[in-house]
Amino acid sequence: MAFAQLEDKISSAVSAAIGKEFKATVGPSVGGGCVSDTRVILCKDSDSLKFFAKIGTPDEVSMLAAEYHGVLEMYNTKTIRVPKPICYDSTDRFSFLILENLNMTSRAGRKEYGLLGKNLAKMHRCTSDRGFGWHRGNTIGPTPQLNPWTSNWTEFFVNYRLRYQLDLAKRNRLKLENVETFLQKVENILNQKQDVIPSLVHGDLWSGNIGFLNTGEPVIFDPATYYGDREVDIAMTELFGRLPEEFYIAYNDEFPLAEGYEQRRIIYNLYHVLNHYNLFGGMYGRQAKSMMEEIMEFM
Repeated sequence: MAFAQLEDKISSAVSAAIGKEFKATVGPSVGGGCVSDTRVILCKDSDSLKFFAKIGTPDEVSMLAAEYHGVLEMYNTKTIRVPKPICYDSTDRFSFLILENLNMTSRAGRKEYGLLGKNLAKMHRCTSDRGFGWHRGNTIGPTPQLNPWTSNWTEFFVNYRLRYQLDLAKRNRLKLENVETFLQKVENILNQKQDVIPSLVHGDLWSGNIGFLNTGEPVIFDPATYYGDREVDIAMTELFGRLPEEFYIAYNDEFPLAEGYEQRRIIYNLYHVLNHYNLFGGMYGRQAKSMMEEIMEFM
């Protein structure tokens, strides 16, 4: 049976993590992201005990381990609901990440989106005394994301976010001119914001990575975690269509955004558009170049 070895490995890993015996059965697929297959993991001895699994190839274990630690970083803040991370491991055929199984819906009202904004602001107040970055690299989708600890936010974002994606884009045949002039413009704009705090950020916060329990409690998941300017999360919620206005009102009531955010929003979202070009090509290249032209016009 294709999953027999995997079920044995999941059984032992989950049993060790939860402190009691768990006999795993790999359930049907419940969809998938850019990389991993996602499935519910059932217990052979209990109808009620189940987990959520991301299953990948053996060489994807590092990516799944990074997600485990990213979710754990957010979970430990006790500020906003995330699926509790359980364990990760691999066999000679598979790698896996096991998370708490939450029954979520994307449907929510104004009150629920307001609570999402409030709770996200609380998470953003969790900071690092080591500066900007994280203790390990991770991924944004399947693309590597570099997170070396850096004392200056502008330096971090220019070098480890934009420059990295721009270099990839050039290798992927996106015709770009005057890149260094553009990056100097970005530096000048970002340097106008004083005293940027290294906040814990989700890193990939769009509506597809947000859900709600039947109680109305908001949940965020599938992160690309690091410590950075909290505005990167708010900016991304506007990239593919804004969330309901109650989210932004509640967030600003809890943790107001600084002046100049509207320009920085476009800079921060350029990172994700470039990443989409590097993954999918096509129209995202035109969108990225248009955003770069707009940024060059900023005063």
